[in-house]
Amino acid sequence: RPLSDVYCPQPRRERERPPLPRKFYEIRTWKSLLFVAYGVGTFVVLGQLAAVVSTMDIPIWLRVLVAAPALLFAAHGVHLLGFIGHEGIHLILHPNRYVSILLGMFVSSMSFFSAVGYAISHWNHHRFTNQESDPDTIIFTPYQTLASRILFARAGANRAYLRNTIATARGDELPVGYKLPFRPHVQQRLAQLNLMFLLFWVG
Repeated sequence: RPLSDVYCPQPRRERERPPLPRKFYEIRTWKSLLFVAYGVGTFVVLGQLAAVVSTMDIPIWLRVLVAAPALLFAAHGVHLLGFIGHEGIHLILHPNRYVSILLGMFVSSMSFFSAVGYAISHWNHHRFTNQESDPDTIIFTPYQTLASRILFARAGANRAYLRNTIATARGDELPVGYKLPFRPHVQQRLAQLNLMFLLFWVG
């Protein structure tokens, strides 16, 4: 079900947080760019290698021997694109929050990941972790078996994130208890840009 259908914020429970060294909170742009380059490179380079080798005029066993691991690591690259979107919506890819979220949106859209819709859900996941109003409990509860978690849960989550993005792009206010640190009109423009990025990569 869409997040907007069932969201019911609950009061935050106070809890102690472990002290973390200040350096853990520092944003290092050059490390972020290395991370982005590694994720995109793993996906694009190894995916292209798998595609080229699979069509070469060489014995089938040799094509499989080279293309299969390349394809496996390219799939890992796709997973990293989602992580880049995650870091982007947490505003830690760059000291400028707009650069961070735009970079995360643009790169993660390569895998048809709706970063803005994910951000709306994920920020509330952190705010209400393991409570009834935690969006992750709403999204993932229907997938109770290992097979359903592996095969269907991520696709179901991505549909929910896309619905959130479309609703935000239209200017609809989702009934969430914890808002992103952007004004509503800015959030709407970000969602519209996110949809444009998705169409760009599909094209």
